Amino acid sequence: MNSHLSFNVELAFEQLFSIGIEHDYYSSGIADDLIIKPSVISEMRMRKLDLQQKSGRMGAIVGFKVGSNAGDFFLKQEEPIGFSFMVYCDNPAFSRFTRMPFPKEGTGFYFSNTGTNVVEGRPMLMVNEFAGEADLVPFMPPYFEYSMGQAPEMINARVLDIFGNIVAEEEILSGGRAAYKVDLRDMMSGKYILQIEGEPDFEFYRLDANERQPFAVIDIYFDRNGNPDQSLLNGDGLVEREYIIRFEPRSTIWKYCIFNKTNANLFQNHQITDPSKKFKFSGPEEQLTNSGRNILSISSSEAIQLEENPNHQFQLKVQRATGSNTEVVIDLPNANPLMMVSDPDENNETYYSKINIYV
Repeated sequence: MNSHLSFNVELAFEQLFSIGIEHDYYSSGIADDLIIKPSVISEMRMRKLDLQQKSGRMGAIVGFKVGSNAGDFFLKQEEPIGFSFMVYCDNPAFSRFTRMPFPKEGTGFYFSNTGTNVVEGRPMLMVNEFAGEADLVPFMPPYFEYSMGQAPEMINARVLDIFGNIVAEEEILSGGRAAYKVDLRDMMSGKYILQIEGEPDFEFYRLDANERQPFAVIDIYFDRNGNPDQSLLNGDGLVEREYIIRFEPRSTIWKYCIFNKTNANLFQNHQITDPSKKFKFSGPEEQLTNSGRNILSISSSEAIQLEENPNHQFQLKVQRATGSNTEVVIDLPNANPLMMVSDPDENNETYYSKINIYV
Protein backbone atom coordinates (compact mmCIF):
# COMPACT_ATOMS: atom_id res chain seq x y z
CA MET A 1 0.00 0.00 0.00
CA ASN A 2 1.22 3.48 -0.82
CA SER A 3 3.01 4.75 2.30
CA HIS A 4 1.76 8.29 1.65
CA LEU A 5 -1.78 7.26 2.42
CA SER A 6 -2.70 6.62 6.03
CA PHE A 7 -6.45 6.09 5.66
CA ASN A 8 -8.08 3.57 7.93
CA VAL A 9 -8.98 0.79 5.51
CA GLU A 10 -10.22 -2.65 6.30
CA LEU A 11 -7.59 -5.35 6.77
CA ALA A 12 -9.35 -7.55 4.20
CA PHE A 13 -9.04 -4.92 1.47
CA GLU A 14 -7.63 -5.56 -1.98
CA GLN A 15 -6.15 -2.36 -3.39
CA LEU A 16 -6.45 -1.68 -7.12
CA PHE A 17 -4.79 1.69 -7.42
CA SER A 18 -3.74 4.74 -5.45
CA ILE A 19 -3.06 8.39 -6.23
CA GLY A 20 -0.61 10.53 -4.27
CA ILE A 21 0.37 14.19 -4.69
CA GLU A 22 3.92 15.02 -3.60
CA HIS A 23 5.31 18.47 -2.81
CA ASP A 24 8.61 19.20 -1.06
CA TYR A 25 7.37 22.52 0.33
CA TYR A 26 5.51 20.50 2.96
CA SER A 27 7.42 18.94 5.83
CA SER A 28 5.60 15.66 5.18
CA GLY A 29 6.38 15.76 1.46
CA ILE A 30 2.63 15.43 0.77
CA ALA A 31 0.50 18.29 -0.58
CA ASP A 32 -2.15 18.07 2.11
CA ASP A 33 -3.72 21.39 1.03
CA LEU A 34 -5.03 19.51 -2.03
CA ILE A 35 -8.19 17.50 -1.43
CA ILE A 36 -8.99 14.62 -3.79
CA LYS A 37 -12.51 13.28 -4.27
CA PRO A 38 -14.11 11.19 -7.02
CA SER A 39 -16.45 12.94 -9.42
CA VAL A 40 -20.16 12.38 -8.93
CA ILE A 41 -20.35 10.05 -11.95
CA SER A 42 -17.24 8.10 -10.92
CA GLU A 43 -18.49 7.62 -7.38
CA MET A 44 -21.71 6.14 -8.76
CA ARG A 45 -19.68 3.91 -11.10
CA MET A 46 -17.56 2.63 -8.21
CA ARG A 47 -20.63 1.76 -6.17
CA LYS A 48 -22.12 -0.09 -9.13
CA LEU A 49 -18.90 -2.14 -9.44
CA ASP A 50 -18.87 -2.76 -5.66
CA LEU A 51 -15.60 -0.84 -5.33
CA GLN A 52 -14.60 1.07 -2.22
CA GLN A 53 -12.58 4.28 -2.14
CA LYS A 54 -10.90 6.41 0.48
CA SER A 55 -9.86 9.88 -0.56
CA GLY A 56 -9.04 13.26 0.92
CA ARG A 57 -5.98 15.31 1.82
CA MET A 58 -3.55 12.39 1.74
CA GLY A 59 -4.51 11.09 -1.70
CA ALA A 60 -6.88 8.37 -2.88
CA ILE A 61 -7.11 4.60 -2.63
CA VAL A 62 -9.52 2.45 -4.63
CA GLY A 63 -10.10 -1.26 -4.09
CA PHE A 64 -12.60 -3.82 -2.88
CA LYS A 65 -13.30 -6.18 -0.01
CA VAL A 66 -11.52 -9.50 -0.25
CA GLY A 67 -14.11 -12.11 -1.10
CA SER A 68 -16.30 -9.81 -3.20
CA ASN A 69 -16.71 -10.26 -6.94
CA ALA A 70 -15.50 -6.73 -7.72
CA GLY A 71 -12.14 -7.92 -9.02
CA ASP A 72 -13.77 -10.18 -11.59
CA PHE A 73 -14.80 -7.18 -13.66
CA PHE A 74 -11.17 -6.17 -14.25
CA LEU A 75 -10.08 -9.76 -14.91
CA LYS A 76 -12.69 -10.09 -17.65
CA GLN A 77 -12.75 -6.45 -18.75
CA GLU A 78 -13.25 -5.98 -22.49
CA GLU A 79 -14.03 -2.26 -22.81
CA PRO A 80 -11.96 0.64 -21.37
CA ILE A 81 -13.28 2.17 -18.17
CA GLY A 82 -12.33 5.44 -16.51
CA PHE A 83 -12.55 7.10 -13.11
CA SER A 84 -12.32 10.86 -12.62
CA PHE A 85 -11.14 12.58 -9.46
CA MET A 86 -11.62 16.25 -8.67
CA VAL A 87 -8.83 18.05 -6.80
CA TYR A 88 -9.70 21.13 -4.74
CA CYS A 89 -7.14 23.49 -3.24
CA ASP A 90 -7.66 24.51 0.39
CA ASN A 91 -4.85 27.07 0.55
CA PRO A 92 -5.03 30.36 -1.45
CA ALA A 93 -1.24 30.69 -1.12
CA PHE A 94 -0.56 27.37 -2.90
CA SER A 95 0.48 29.05 -6.17
CA ARG A 96 2.84 31.33 -4.24
CA PHE A 97 5.01 28.56 -2.81
CA THR A 98 4.66 26.30 -5.85
CA ARG A 99 6.63 26.75 -9.04
CA MET A 100 3.67 27.01 -11.35
CA PRO A 101 1.87 29.60 -13.45
CA PHE A 102 -0.54 31.69 -11.45
CA PRO A 103 -3.93 30.17 -12.38
CA LYS A 104 -6.19 31.97 -14.80
CA GLU A 105 -9.96 32.01 -14.50
CA GLY A 106 -11.50 28.92 -16.06
CA THR A 107 -8.30 26.86 -16.25
CA GLY A 108 -6.83 24.08 -14.13
CA PHE A 109 -4.49 21.12 -14.16
CA TYR A 110 -5.27 17.90 -15.99
CA PHE A 111 -3.51 14.62 -15.22
CA SER A 112 -4.08 11.21 -16.76
CA ASN A 113 -2.44 7.79 -16.98
CA THR A 114 -2.96 7.66 -20.77
CA GLY A 115 0.58 8.93 -21.31
CA THR A 116 2.36 8.00 -18.10
CA ASN A 117 5.73 9.67 -17.54
CA VAL A 118 8.21 7.49 -15.64
CA VAL A 119 10.47 9.49 -13.29
CA GLU A 120 12.98 7.71 -11.06
CA GLY A 121 11.28 4.42 -11.87
CA ARG A 122 7.84 5.58 -10.70
CA PRO A 123 4.79 6.31 -12.92
CA MET A 124 4.01 10.02 -12.86
CA LEU A 125 0.89 11.65 -14.28
CA MET A 126 2.52 14.97 -15.26
CA VAL A 127 3.81 15.78 -18.75
CA ASN A 128 7.24 16.75 -17.37
CA GLU A 129 9.19 16.08 -14.17
CA PHE A 130 6.91 18.43 -12.19
CA ALA A 131 3.37 19.67 -12.76
CA GLY A 132 3.42 22.90 -14.72
CA GLU A 133 2.11 24.87 -17.66
CA ALA A 134 2.08 21.83 -19.95
CA ASP A 135 -0.56 20.24 -17.70
CA LEU A 136 -2.98 23.20 -17.75
CA VAL A 137 -6.24 23.04 -19.70
CA PRO A 138 -9.34 25.25 -19.92
CA PHE A 139 -12.46 23.87 -18.26
CA MET A 140 -15.48 24.16 -20.53
CA PRO A 141 -19.21 23.47 -20.03
CA PRO A 142 -20.90 20.63 -21.96
CA TYR A 143 -22.18 23.16 -24.53
CA PHE A 144 -20.27 26.22 -25.76
CA GLU A 145 -19.53 28.19 -28.90
CA TYR A 146 -15.98 28.24 -30.24
CA SER A 147 -15.07 31.15 -32.49
CA MET A 148 -12.57 30.50 -35.27
CA GLY A 149 -12.35 34.05 -36.61
CA GLN A 150 -11.62 34.54 -40.30
CA ALA A 151 -12.08 31.28 -42.17
CA PRO A 152 -12.58 29.84 -45.66
CA GLU A 153 -16.10 29.29 -46.92
CA MET A 154 -16.39 25.66 -45.78
CA ILE A 155 -14.71 24.24 -42.69
CA ASN A 156 -14.57 20.76 -41.21
CA ALA A 157 -14.74 20.81 -37.40
CA ARG A 158 -14.67 17.73 -35.24
CA VAL A 159 -14.14 16.78 -31.61
CA LEU A 160 -12.05 13.80 -30.52
CA ASP A 161 -11.89 12.14 -27.12
CA ILE A 162 -8.63 11.30 -25.37
CA PHE A 163 -8.43 7.97 -27.22
CA GLY A 164 -8.71 9.65 -30.64
CA ASN A 165 -12.32 8.65 -31.29
CA ILE A 166 -14.44 11.20 -33.18
CA VAL A 167 -17.40 12.13 -30.96
CA ALA A 168 -18.77 15.09 -32.96
CA GLU A 169 -18.21 16.39 -36.49
CA GLU A 170 -19.74 19.09 -38.66
CA GLU A 171 -19.15 20.84 -41.97
CA ILE A 172 -19.55 24.57 -41.29
CA LEU A 173 -20.51 27.12 -43.92
CA SER A 174 -18.59 30.07 -42.50
CA GLY A 175 -19.45 33.07 -44.67
CA GLY A 176 -16.04 34.55 -43.81
CA ARG A 177 -16.22 34.15 -40.03
CA ALA A 178 -16.79 30.78 -38.42
CA ALA A 179 -18.11 29.61 -35.07
CA TYR A 180 -18.62 26.00 -34.02
CA LYS A 181 -21.23 25.07 -31.45
CA VAL A 182 -19.52 22.35 -29.42
CA ASP A 183 -22.26 20.13 -28.01
CA LEU A 184 -21.03 17.40 -25.66
CA ARG A 185 -24.12 17.24 -23.47
CA ASP A 186 -24.49 13.54 -24.21
CA MET A 187 -20.81 12.79 -23.59
CA MET A 188 -18.95 11.97 -20.39
CA SER A 189 -16.70 14.51 -18.73
CA GLY A 190 -13.10 14.24 -19.87
CA LYS A 191 -10.42 15.77 -22.04
CA TYR A 192 -11.31 16.50 -25.67
CA ILE A 193 -9.53 17.97 -28.69
CA LEU A 194 -11.25 20.22 -31.23
CA GLN A 195 -9.77 19.79 -34.69
CA ILE A 196 -10.22 22.25 -37.54
CA GLU A 197 -9.52 20.82 -40.99
CA GLY A 198 -7.88 17.82 -39.32
CA GLU A 199 -5.44 19.88 -37.21
CA PRO A 200 -5.67 20.26 -33.39
CA ASP A 201 -6.96 23.74 -32.58
CA PHE A 202 -8.27 23.66 -29.01
CA GLU A 203 -7.75 21.18 -26.14
CA PHE A 204 -10.15 21.40 -23.23
CA TYR A 205 -11.76 19.49 -20.37
CA ARG A 206 -15.52 19.05 -20.51
CA LEU A 207 -16.73 19.61 -16.96
CA ASP A 208 -20.08 18.32 -15.76
CA ALA A 209 -22.58 21.05 -15.00
CA ASN A 210 -23.03 19.73 -11.43
CA GLU A 211 -19.28 19.85 -10.62
CA ARG A 212 -17.81 23.04 -9.20
CA GLN A 213 -14.62 24.08 -10.93
CA PRO A 214 -11.69 22.15 -9.45
CA PHE A 215 -8.03 23.03 -9.07
CA ALA A 216 -7.21 19.90 -11.05
CA VAL A 217 -8.77 16.80 -12.58
CA ILE A 218 -7.22 13.32 -12.53
CA ASP A 219 -8.49 10.76 -15.04
CA ILE A 220 -7.49 7.14 -14.47
CA TYR A 221 -8.33 4.77 -17.33
CA PHE A 222 -8.05 1.00 -17.42
CA ASP A 223 -7.77 -0.76 -20.76
CA ARG A 224 -6.20 -4.18 -21.11
CA ASN A 225 -5.13 -3.15 -24.64
CA GLY A 226 -3.69 0.23 -23.54
CA ASN A 227 -0.22 1.07 -22.24
CA PRO A 228 1.05 -1.09 -19.31
CA ASP A 229 0.12 1.51 -16.70
CA GLN A 230 -3.51 1.28 -17.86
CA SER A 231 -3.77 -2.44 -17.19
CA LEU A 232 -4.56 -4.06 -13.86
CA LEU A 233 -3.72 -7.53 -15.16
CA ASN A 234 -0.65 -9.48 -14.14
CA GLY A 235 -0.87 -12.94 -15.62
CA ASP A 236 -4.04 -14.48 -14.25
CA GLY A 237 -4.32 -12.00 -11.38
CA LEU A 238 -4.55 -8.31 -10.63
CA VAL A 239 -1.66 -5.95 -9.99
CA GLU A 240 -1.80 -2.85 -7.79
CA ARG A 241 -1.09 0.47 -9.52
CA GLU A 242 0.39 3.55 -7.87
CA TYR A 243 0.12 6.94 -9.59
CA ILE A 244 2.02 10.02 -8.46
CA ILE A 245 1.68 13.74 -9.19
CA ARG A 246 4.56 15.93 -8.12
CA PHE A 247 4.68 19.70 -7.67
CA GLU A 248 7.92 21.67 -7.34
CA PRO A 249 8.44 24.21 -4.54
CA ARG A 250 9.07 27.77 -5.66
CA SER A 251 12.51 29.24 -4.98
CA THR A 252 13.00 32.98 -4.62
CA ILE A 253 15.73 35.50 -3.97
CA TRP A 254 15.44 36.49 -0.31
CA LYS A 255 15.75 40.26 0.02
CA TYR A 256 16.16 41.64 3.52
CA CYS A 257 15.16 45.32 3.72
CA ILE A 258 16.77 46.98 6.74
CA PHE A 259 15.01 49.96 8.30
CA ASN A 260 16.42 52.12 11.08
CA LYS A 261 14.06 52.38 14.05
CA THR A 262 15.20 55.98 14.53
CA ASN A 263 16.42 58.69 12.20
CA ALA A 264 19.96 58.23 13.49
CA ASN A 265 22.26 55.72 11.81
CA LEU A 266 23.18 53.72 14.89
CA PHE A 267 24.83 50.85 13.01
CA GLN A 268 27.28 50.33 10.15
CA ASN A 269 28.99 47.55 8.19
CA HIS A 270 25.80 45.55 7.66
CA GLN A 271 26.25 41.97 6.45
CA ILE A 272 24.20 38.78 6.47
CA THR A 273 25.86 35.43 7.06
CA ASP A 274 24.74 31.82 6.99
CA PRO A 275 26.37 29.73 9.75
CA SER A 276 25.82 26.61 7.61
CA LYS A 277 27.80 28.31 4.79
CA LYS A 278 25.25 27.00 2.26
CA PHE A 279 24.03 30.41 1.10
CA LYS A 280 25.75 33.71 0.47
CA PHE A 281 24.35 37.24 0.49
CA SER A 282 25.34 40.34 -1.46
CA GLY A 283 25.02 43.96 -0.45
CA PRO A 284 24.12 46.12 1.28
CA GLU A 285 22.61 48.44 -1.32
CA GLU A 286 21.06 51.80 -0.53
CA GLN A 287 17.46 52.17 -1.65
CA LEU A 288 14.76 54.79 -1.45
CA THR A 289 11.25 53.61 -0.52
CA ASN A 290 8.10 54.99 -2.12
CA SER A 291 7.64 57.15 0.97
CA GLY A 292 11.10 58.65 0.53
CA ARG A 293 12.78 56.72 3.33
CA ASN A 294 16.39 55.54 2.96
CA ILE A 295 16.93 51.85 3.68
CA LEU A 296 19.52 49.16 3.04
CA SER A 297 18.83 45.90 1.26
CA ILE A 298 20.83 42.67 1.35
CA SER A 299 19.86 39.83 -0.99
CA SER A 300 20.71 36.16 -1.28
CA SER A 301 23.11 35.46 -4.13
CA GLU A 302 20.88 32.63 -5.34
CA ALA A 303 17.26 31.59 -5.03
CA ILE A 304 16.30 29.77 -1.84
CA GLN A 305 13.55 27.15 -1.76
CA LEU A 306 10.40 28.08 0.16
CA GLU A 307 9.45 25.57 2.86
CA GLU A 308 6.55 25.02 5.24
CA ASN A 309 8.86 24.98 8.25
CA PRO A 310 12.16 26.57 7.19
CA ASN A 311 15.03 26.32 9.61
CA HIS A 312 17.65 28.62 8.10
CA GLN A 313 19.57 30.48 10.78
CA PHE A 314 20.68 33.56 8.86
CA GLN A 315 22.20 36.34 10.94
CA LEU A 316 22.53 40.08 10.43
CA LYS A 317 25.83 41.35 11.77
CA VAL A 318 26.33 45.10 12.33
CA GLN A 319 28.72 47.35 14.22
CA ARG A 320 27.70 50.23 16.40
CA ALA A 321 28.45 53.46 14.57
CA THR A 322 29.71 55.23 17.71
CA GLY A 323 31.69 54.24 20.75
CA SER A 324 33.36 50.86 20.86
CA ASN A 325 32.29 49.60 17.40
CA THR A 326 30.87 46.57 19.17
CA GLU A 327 29.48 43.89 16.83
CA VAL A 328 25.78 43.15 17.22
CA VAL A 329 24.30 39.89 15.88
CA ILE A 330 20.59 39.67 15.06
CA ASP A 331 18.86 36.38 14.22
CA LEU A 332 16.79 36.84 11.08
CA PRO A 333 13.33 35.47 10.25
CA ASN A 334 12.83 33.13 7.32
CA ALA A 335 10.79 34.03 4.28
CA ASN A 336 7.24 32.76 3.89
CA PRO A 337 4.96 32.73 0.82
CA LEU A 338 3.08 35.86 1.89
CA MET A 339 6.31 37.86 1.64
CA MET A 340 6.64 37.19 -2.10
CA VAL A 341 6.37 40.23 -4.38
CA SER A 342 6.89 40.77 -8.10
CA ASP A 343 9.85 42.70 -9.42
CA PRO A 344 8.72 45.71 -11.52
CA ASP A 345 12.15 45.81 -13.19
CA GLU A 346 11.39 42.38 -14.66
CA ASN A 347 7.88 43.27 -15.95
CA ASN A 348 6.38 41.74 -12.80
CA GLU A 349 7.22 38.25 -14.08
CA THR A 350 10.03 37.60 -11.58
CA TYR A 351 9.33 37.18 -7.88
CA TYR A 352 11.40 37.63 -4.75
CA SER A 353 10.75 37.38 -1.04
CA LYS A 354 10.82 40.73 0.74
CA ILE A 355 11.59 40.57 4.47
CA ASN A 356 11.53 43.81 6.43
CA ILE A 357 13.93 44.16 9.39
CA TYR A 358 13.98 47.04 11.88
CA VAL A 359 17.22 47.76 13.78
